[in-house]
Amino acid sequence: MSIKNYFSVLGIEPEADITEIKKAYRKLAHQFHPDKNMETAQQFAEIKEAYEVLTNSSKRQKYLRQWWQHFQSESRHKTEILTCDEALKRILLLEKYVSGTDVYRFDTAGMKNYILAILNENTLNSLRNPEEQRLSEAICFSLMRILRPLPYPFNADLIDLLKHLAQGNETLTKSVEKFARENKSNTLREKMLPWILFFLTLLICIFIWIFSL
Repeated sequence: MSIKNYFSVLGIEPEADITEIKKAYRKLAHQFHPDKNMETAQQFAEIKEAYEVLTNSSKRQKYLRQWWQHFQSESRHKTEILTCDEALKRILLLEKYVSGTDVYRFDTAGMKNYILAILNENTLNSLRNPEEQRLSEAICFSLMRILRPLPYPFNADLIDLLKHLAQGNETLTKSVEKFARENKSNTLREKMLPWILFFLTLLICIFIWIFSL
């Protein structure tokens, strides 16, 4: 089953904010309103539908969830040859979805497979082109935002992928290496926190018991 790309319908990027969405809608509504040309009625209906979904937070989140399920299913069955622009748009749309989802209830394994399907060998070969450096950087920074709340063991393969994308770009390589260090450190801290709290509680109980004698 196909799913409409409402962002493409409005001619906007997945990271577009509400102001940009409204601006795009007004421009297209003025251009395709059926009062001017009845032949554009169907196109106007699609534009209006896209606008109503993307400007309503609950409808937008439902749409992004459907989008995620659709493309996750598609990625299991075939390897797509994407342009660098298309790969970036897919990653940005994933970031939009992840940002509004409880990470602890998210299908992280499915997300990992989806990212690897987007950044397959064909896409990586295209992104190695020096002319695509801007897109490589945008993909790397978006992926780091997506992966930030996830634990390091899960992220290991994807961090290696980030390092691969950053090759030849000293500034980006430093950003990826810093992200990897922070991700490991945060994971270790989260693992140690329950034990630290346990021993602090135990220590407090021992002090209370000693002073109560």
